[in-house]
Amino acid sequence: GCAMQELFSNNAEGVLAAGIDDNETTITLADTPGAANFQLISVYSDEFQRATISDLNAPGATEIVRIVERDGLVFTVQRGLEDSAPVA
Repeated sequence: GCAMQELFSNNAEGVLAAGIDDNETTITLADTPGAANFQLISVYSDEFQRATISDLNAPGATEIVRIVERDGLVFTVQRGLEDSAPVA
């Protein structure tokens, strides 16, 4: 198989549309400026993009995720990359 290709975005940021637990792999963003700047990724491609989830109520609590699919504002992610703890 081919190695996955990492994609990058400028000024991509978002706010979760609803809270998540530490096992959730489907994340929906609110429709805010910057949310549409993430790369469009199909589950059928060998592409991914990294993102960081942070908790504004817990400064310093961050998690690195791999976005493996994006459909509009709905993202499918792999959680807890690079030894980061899943944020809930």
